[in-house]
Amino acid sequence: MTMPDERFRSIRWGRELLETIERDMTLPSSLRERSTEIAKTYPTNQQLVQVVESDARELPVGFGSSLDNARRLFDEIQYGGIGAPDTRHHLRYTLRHFPPMGASEAAASAAWFGRLKNWIARDGDER
Repeated sequence: MTMPDERFRSIRWGRELLETIERDMTLPSSLRERSTEIAKTYPTNQQLVQVVESDARELPVGFGSSLDNARRLFDEIQYGGIGAPDTRHHLRYTLRHFPPMGASEAAASAAWFGRLKNWIARDGDER
């Protein structure tokens, strides 16, 4: 079972993974371009911290779809067995606790009896 702080860390690593994918010249340009587009709406570390500290009940509009888009891209690369060894290694660790498809719905469900912090919590290692 994934804990809220592990999910936070994986979401944070997701942003770094998008940057790794953008630089991985072994990947098709279409995947690198998708990564660039997803990164434009992907939550920053600061935004993640603000969401957790705000005691919100749900993810901000756009966060969930951005996480879902990232998950689709990550899955496509992982299941395709493509990318440089460093990219694949980063991918394995990020996906261990990365939200499944339907991040907004999962967060809303977890927050049903409380707040969003039941689904995501600071890991104490954010930069």
